[in-house]
Amino acid sequence: MDGPSTDSTTTDLDKAPSSGPIAGPVIGGIVLSVLVCVAYWLVLAGAVPKWEHRGQFGDSFGSLNALFSALALAGVVWTLVMQRQELSLQREELRLTREELKRSAEAQKETAESVRKSAETAQSALRMQGILAATYSMEFQPDPSERAWKGRTKLVLVNPSTLVLAATVRCSFRVEGNLADSLPEYDGKAFWWLYPGQNSAGWFDIAPILAAKGVTADEMHRKCTDETRRSQFTMDLEIEFEDETGDWRLLPSRRHFFDFRLQAWIPELTSTRSPFDQTARRASES
Repeated sequence: MDGPSTDSTTTDLDKAPSSGPIAGPVIGGIVLSVLVCVAYWLVLAGAVPKWEHRGQFGDSFGSLNALFSALALAGVVWTLVMQRQELSLQREELRLTREELKRSAEAQKETAESVRKSAETAQSALRMQGILAATYSMEFQPDPSERAWKGRTKLVLVNPSTLVLAATVRCSFRVEGNLADSLPEYDGKAFWWLYPGQNSAGWFDIAPILAAKGVTADEMHRKCTDETRRSQFTMDLEIEFEDETGDWRLLPSRRHFFDFRLQAWIPELTSTRSPFDQTARRASES
């Protein structure tokens, strides 16, 4: 059987403030007063046996009574002073406790604010990762069975994110340097809806755009040379994506030209100005 544990524990009684500085003198004063009273009556009974003489004998100790009264008053004053000191110590402990609680509350508030900002940053980064992944592809798709050449081109917008996106497409077609009209879907006047993890595809024909400017694909093919092929029929493609949370991304305008000899869209790899000029302008407008 195990012996009693020797581990020391601290109880609430151990933490209670000691009353030694006040209790000792008070108890001593009470005991001394009782002893003096008993001794006084014993001496009085032996020295003055008659009751009529005891009053006179007691009156002779008037100065002694005044001394004891003064001592009692001094004891009361001393007790009050000690109590005042203890109250001061308690008030100081309470003040320190309040300051510590205040510092703890401020630290918890700062921690909560830091956690909130971190969560907002992570959420914003997650949203931006989704919209930054949005992209497009473009492909020329001629139909051999067509009697007349249309120059059909397929444009696909890709949304790999978990949010709904809205997109606007501006093609800015030019025929031999002259701006040409196009359908609202390709002139920035209509929204393309891209649902989470889905693609949206559209088609436009080159022939009607050329016809609006009074030329045909055969004429463009005959006039196509190494010097003219890059400017005969061009498109400055600009796509803007916006998600349901309000974040947006503007893909910089990129020029493509249609090579009538190769029958293909070819993107320009270089430009004479920064492609981010329009992005900066769009950011300043918003």
